[in-house]
Amino acid sequence: MSSGKVCFGAVLKEKLECRSYESFGVEKHQFRIGVTTLKGNLHLGSDQFSVCIDNFGKKYVDGKAEDYFEAKLKEKETITVAIDFDENSISFYRNGEILGDAITLPEGIQNETLFPTVGIRNMPFTLVTTSGEDVFTPETFTYIQEHEDKVKGYNAPANREECEVIMLIGFSCSGKTTYVKKVIEENPDKNYYLLGTSYILKRMSDAVEARKKTKNGRMGFGMINHAENLLRIVFDLAGRRTRNYIIDQHNCQSAAQRRKLSYFTGGFNRRAVAIIPSEAVLKERAEGVPESDKHEELPKDLQNEMKAYLTIPVAPEQVSAVEYLDGTEEEIAARVKAYNTEGQDWLKNNRRRPRPYNNYRGGYNNNNYNNKMYNNYRDNRQNPYGGRGGYGGGGRGGGYHSGGGYRGGYGGGYSGGYGGGYRGGYGGGYNNRGGYNNRGRW
Repeated sequence: MSSGKVCFGAVLKEKLECRSYESFGVEKHQFRIGVTTLKGNLHLGSDQFSVCIDNFGKKYVDGKAEDYFEAKLKEKETITVAIDFDENSISFYRNGEILGDAITLPEGIQNETLFPTVGIRNMPFTLVTTSGEDVFTPETFTYIQEHEDKVKGYNAPANREECEVIMLIGFSCSGKTTYVKKVIEENPDKNYYLLGTSYILKRMSDAVEARKKTKNGRMGFGMINHAENLLRIVFDLAGRRTRNYIIDQHNCQSAAQRRKLSYFTGGFNRRAVAIIPSEAVLKERAEGVPESDKHEELPKDLQNEMKAYLTIPVAPEQVSAVEYLDGTEEEIAARVKAYNTEGQDWLKNNRRRPRPYNNYRGGYNNNNYNNKMYNNYRDNRQNPYGGRGGYGGGGRGGGYHSGGGYRGGYGGGYSGGYGGGYRGGYGGGYNNRGGYNNRGRW
């Protein structure tokens, strides 16, 4: 919609009970409704391209929250959103009663096409897009389905043969995110969805900040594991839908590359982009990252394990083509080999190795399997940065259900992806099998 006086609404249903957020110190029931442009982040209210209200009585304009009304939104209430393009304003109603004064649309979205957008956390709803006998309609406004000047949103690819999947390969601060921004800017018509836990955690910003306050500035294993579990679901959904995707993670190891690409079969055009600069260039790029975009630095053993098992996927068996951004194919191949040698030498000389269980008194059935060596050193529940976890499975999230990944996410909705994330793995903690420190798990 881009002209006239248009409205739409939502009826709140019974809240869903969920324990996932109880330990994170945040509200587990949240609801936001408003409008956004195609450029906007689908995390409503987080940028200058959206305007919305939430169930706690706040309005969000230009990414800033302000008090707007007093009584919280409740179950079975109807919220109506009315956009007046002639006056460049937006109004909100609860059960037919206006909530506060009309809000002036920010200059960045005036004269732009706006799309109805709803963001929820455990608060289901029914969308109202047409008028009816029991439906409140603001005076002189028309419901969006009955509006004559509707604007169609993004058109998804017709089939998988038209879909593109780009897998990025590279270390932290190598330039992957910079490349993603460039590709998205140069190809707005493709509407890429971003896959990675970093994007999921961005959508969980309130939970992340609350968690850091209790963890001395760190998110801790629980938060990262929660994002990784969501990312597994997102990958599974992504492979079923005709969209264009960018896997913005480290993807350094061969097993992880094969596993993630296996979601996109049946015609997807899969290609890889290797961003592997020299040590000097890598250091220079790391120093140039803005402070607000920096993440927690990986432990040395994890950095060197990525180097030790760094692999470039094979074309055309795994991907249709491999693009090299920091040199020719021969130069990158030589650089990969050098990184492999450096990482393997470091791990050989510095990694701690557990003693065999049969060296302990009592044999297998005594304290060998459940002693401190296997429960404290190898179980990341005792130490999120600890060992690979357990006898055969790899700590929490390890074993069969473990994943790899390190830096992930998933774009969101029609203009940005599904969720967001941190630089995390698929299953388990930092060093458990299925986390960052397992062979074949990136």
